[in-house]
Amino acid sequence: MLEYWRPATMPVRRPLVEQVIASLCELIEHEDLHPGDRLPSESRLAPQLGVGRSTLREAIRVLSHEGRLETRQGSGTFVGSAPPKESLEERLTKAHVAEVFEVRRALEVLIAQIAPERRSDTHVEQLRDALRQCREYAAAGDVAAFVAADSRFHQVTAEATGNVVLVELYAVLRRYLENASVANCAAP
Repeated sequence: MLEYWRPATMPVRRPLVEQVIASLCELIEHEDLHPGDRLPSESRLAPQLGVGRSTLREAIRVLSHEGRLETRQGSGTFVGSAPPKESLEERLTKAHVAEVFEVRRALEVLIAQIAPERRSDTHVEQLRDALRQCREYAAAGDVAAFVAADSRFHQVTAEATGNVVLVELYAVLRRYLENASVANCAAP
């Protein structure tokens, strides 16, 4: 059985449909289009975006399903009235810290399984340096610096997996938890 793997140095590209979705969202934003405004025709948009019409139609279908676009048979594609969905970071601000820590713990188990198999010597050195800093800042009682060093240790461990999804997801969690940890430690 073949296993899928990707070396840490190999870049990951977003699928073409996702790129077109992002381009359409940028078009709506930059052209200051509002709900009900008509988008250019497929025959104009496809070459402008550098894609085939079938790829464009798939992106429009996805955005229509989300309510961000509306297609009208024989009339064209229009900006929908659905507001853009909140990003993960925006939703995290409404979550309880304990819930985010639960997700972090689950991710760290997976990261700890994968990272040793894919890590580089550079990762090992960065991890040692972060641990050294954690000890120094803990001894000095510098909470904010300790949290940053601890966070760096965990982020480097995620990076050692070579899995961009894990790295990005962990980075979002890290930013939220760094702020929450410093705020909780500073509270009386």
